[in-house]
Amino acid sequence: MEIRADGSWWHEGGRINRERLVKLFSRILRKDEDGKTYLVTPYEKVIVHVEDAPFLAVRVDRAGEPGPGQTLAFLTNLGDLTLAGPEAP
Repeated sequence: MEIRADGSWWHEGGRINRERLVKLFSRILRKDEDGKTYLVTPYEKVIVHVEDAPFLAVRVDRAGEPGPGQTLAFLTNLGDLTLAGPEAP
């Protein structure tokens, strides 16, 4: 498995084009203590080569004034919303 720098997912040399399958895989993606990234199920652990980052921010919104109390909301290429701020560093 491979996630390329453009956010595309690949398996055995072929691009995974089914968005629902990529979203399913993204839900079980974990970065282990060894620094490597894996797809982890109760029965299996498969290494994933990540070229740059597993997800891309396609939109960023901010709430609050610039500074330590500001929160940023990132929309990923898979449609997930991730927050970064004082409560979620």
